Amino acid sequence: MNLLDLLSYAKDRIPFYNDKNVDVHDIRSFPIITKQDYIKGYYKFTVSENYDKYIHKLRTSGSTGSPFVVYKQEKDYFTQLKQLWNIRYQYHKISPLDKGLDFIFSLHNNQVLFPPSFNKDVKKLYINPDGLQNHFSEWMDAIYHFQPRYMIGYSSLLFMFAQLLERKKMLFPKSIIYVESMGEFLSRSCREYLEQCFQVPVSNYYGCTEIFGIAYSCPNHHLHIIEKNAYVEVIPENGNESVYGVEGNIVVTGLNSMDATFIRYNLQDIGILYPGYTCGCGSNSDYLEIMRGRKYQQIKISPDKSVHSNTLFSIVELIGQQMNKCILWFRFVQRDYDTLLVYLKLKDGYSMFQPLISKAIRNQLYLIFNNNINIEVMYLEADFDIDQYSKFQFIKTDL
Repeated sequence: MNLLDLLSYAKDRIPFYNDKNVDVHDIRSFPIITKQDYIKGYYKFTVSENYDKYIHKLRTSGSTGSPFVVYKQEKDYFTQLKQLWNIRYQYHKISPLDKGLDFIFSLHNNQVLFPPSFNKDVKKLYINPDGLQNHFSEWMDAIYHFQPRYMIGYSSLLFMFAQLLERKKMLFPKSIIYVESMGEFLSRSCREYLEQCFQVPVSNYYGCTEIFGIAYSCPNHHLHIIEKNAYVEVIPENGNESVYGVEGNIVVTGLNSMDATFIRYNLQDIGILYPGYTCGCGSNSDYLEIMRGRKYQQIKISPDKSVHSNTLFSIVELIGQQMNKCILWFRFVQRDYDTLLVYLKLKDGYSMFQPLISKAIRNQLYLIFNNNINIEVMYLEADFDIDQYSKFQFIKTDL
C-alpha cells in the first residue's frame, strides 16, 4: 500500500485518529506515537470488528524495556514477510524454500538443547545458544548434514559461533552463501571479522516485530529503506519533520500494517537519514546510519547528566581503528557513578598491546568524565559474557 492510501485508511477506520485533526496529504499532521501508546490502548489502533480475528501473536524483544504482544492479521503478516524475502532474494538469491540456520532467541518453542533429527521437508534449523559451546561438535555435525544455504542471527551469537569455529579449528559449512545479522548493533570491525571467518558476505537487517522489514544493507553496507514496506523519517529532537544528514529519532510507518496500524512510530533508536543516490550501489532508496545504542542506553555521570552510548562506542571504534581494527567486541558496565568497567575482546595475537590499549581507553574516557570515575579495563580471553535468553547489552548500568 502507498503512504497516501494508508493515511486515508487510518483516518477513516482507526479509532485513535477519529478525533485527531489529521491531513492525509501531510504525514506531519499525524502525531508521533510510542510503544507506550500501544501498551496503554492497543485496540485504539485496530479496526474494531477485526479485533478478535487476529491470527499471529508475536512478542517484541523488550530491548526498550517495555515488551508487548503484537497481533497481526494473516494478510499483513505475509505481505510484510514477502517484502523482506524479496530483498533477500534480490541481493543473495535466497528464498523461503531454501534451508537456513536461525540463531534468534524469541523462538524458544522451536529450539532444542541438542541437535535435532529432521527430515527432507524441514527448512529451518533453530540453534539454541544454551549448550552450544558444550555440544558444538554435535551441532556442527547436524549443520553439515542439514546443508543450509544461509544463516541468520543476532550479532552476538554470530560472533560466538565464529569464535567457536576458530577455537575448534572447524570449517564454516560450504553450503552457506551468506550470513545475516539482525536485532543488535553490528560494528564495522565485527562485520569484517565475521566475513573473514565465514568467507561469505555478511548483511545487516534492520527491522522490528511490529512491521518486520525496515532497512537492509547493500554491498556498500548502507541500510537502504525497504520502501514497499516502510516509510522512514529521522526527526531531530523537539522537531516534527524528517531531515537528511541530521541525527534524530528514527520514526517508521508500516505500509503493510493495516491492522494494527503503526504510523509515525518512534522506535527509540537514534540515526541519520541519507538520500539514496549518495550511496553509489545503484539503489535509489534512502539509507540509514544507526547511531550505536538506543536513546535510553547511557552511562550516568551524575543523577542529572549522562553520556550517550554512541560516544562510548565511538571511542572503542577509534582506538580499534588505530590498532589495526583489533577490538572485536566490547561491553561497558557501570556499577556506580564513580565506577566503570570496560570489557574488550581482541583479535588473536594482540594481547601484548593490552597495556597500550587500556591507557588509550582510559585517557579518552577521562576526557569525558573529568577524572571523576574509576575506570577498569579487562580482557576477554575466551568466551564473552552474554545473556543467553535476551539481546546482548553493550551498555549495562545498575543506576
